[in-house]
Amino acid sequence: MTCFRSLALVAFFGAVVSLPIWVEARSCPWPEPVRWGFLGLSDNEGSSEIDEAVEAPRNVAVVHNPEIYDVSSYPGTLVPVVPHAVQGLWRPETPPAPGTLLESPIHRTVVTTDAIDTEPPSSLELSSISTGGPCGMLDVSVDVWSSDDHTPRERLVYAVYGGATYEEAMQSTSRIALYRYIGYMERPGPHWLSISVLDQAGNESPRSEPLEVIDANAGCAASGPSNSPLHALILLLFVLLARRHRTA
Repeated sequence: MTCFRSLALVAFFGAVVSLPIWVEARSCPWPEPVRWGFLGLSDNEGSSEIDEAVEAPRNVAVVHNPEIYDVSSYPGTLVPVVPHAVQGLWRPETPPAPGTLLESPIHRTVVTTDAIDTEPPSSLELSSISTGGPCGMLDVSVDVWSSDDHTPRERLVYAVYGGATYEEAMQSTSRIALYRYIGYMERPGPHWLSISVLDQAGNESPRSEPLEVIDANAGCAASGPSNSPLHALILLLFVLLARRHRTA
């Protein structure tokens, strides 16, 4: 019974000291990729009520993913937006009239304004891209954010390009990913990265100057418990209690 109580105490202590690590892992600011729906709208935005619908230009673009829904019945054109063949950017051939309520097949709702947006956003100016962000992500520092004449900044979308060299990152024709936020982002692999900006109509800005990813040699507390001194202390306590039980 004494051994059982000792082991229970060790287990309880281990759970308590592990809680902060688990909480940090759960709170990682993972970037939100754009996989489907209206550009600039996250999955929990939009409404079936017109007074709550988000305003967008008449030529608003939709990210199309045939694995989730089919836009073949809509009059429009598909433009590749990421390197996956199943995904593209859909635009209506004839922009709907102002005040039209549009709902994508995954129930994101917008109401069209009287604008037809053909101007791309301004370019980003990046200062650095480095490792050492939370949970092993890249830390992206921006000197000058992009702006657009119709799309507010919080609804702009960021396209990431990359390559092994400066020239490859600048000339690449395949987008690695689309993100709604780029303060932190997953490391895609290439050593050089460049980022462009898309507005809600799918107009794309010129790319930022490619930057080499800087290795900051920093870890993340949520990357694993094996290097935690608290876990080492738990293991030591367990060994001491086991030895005491054998000599008792």
